[in-house]
Amino acid sequence: MSKTSMGKTLIKIIWPFVKDVILPMVKEFIKAVVVKYLAKFLEKMHNEMDKRFNNRFKDATEKANEADENASKATTDCEKEKYENIAKVWREVADNFRVENEELKAKLETLTTEAKEKIIIETENMKPKIDDKDGSILIENKKK
Repeated sequence: MSKTSMGKTLIKIIWPFVKDVILPMVKEFIKAVVVKYLAKFLEKMHNEMDKRFNNRFKDATEKANEADENASKATTDCEKEKYENIAKVWREVADNFRVENEELKAKLETLTTEAKEKIIIETENMKPKIDDKDGSILIENKKK
């Protein structure tokens, strides 16, 4: 018996065990690991985005407050109106940053949930089989 035919025979003998016992454990491991690291990655990305938007919001708010302060110190009505308008614009900018941050957070949450679900579905749909030509193990996805 050649090495190749021995290997094919061995695979055919142990394949049912691998398929029925080992593969379900491997699938669960893959799901757990991938979902865990995906969650960590997305959490870091979320924190970085949050930090950037909070800094932008804080800067815009500080500029609005600075303009309000300049308006209160203004010596003419024209100067006061100018700084009040500047403060109003900076408050709008700050509010836009806040809204944009909330929208991006919601989108990121949706994408995270979708990615986790897709990983779980794709892993569940993994269907291994033995290649009849060379005895290698192929992993395909079952069609729904």
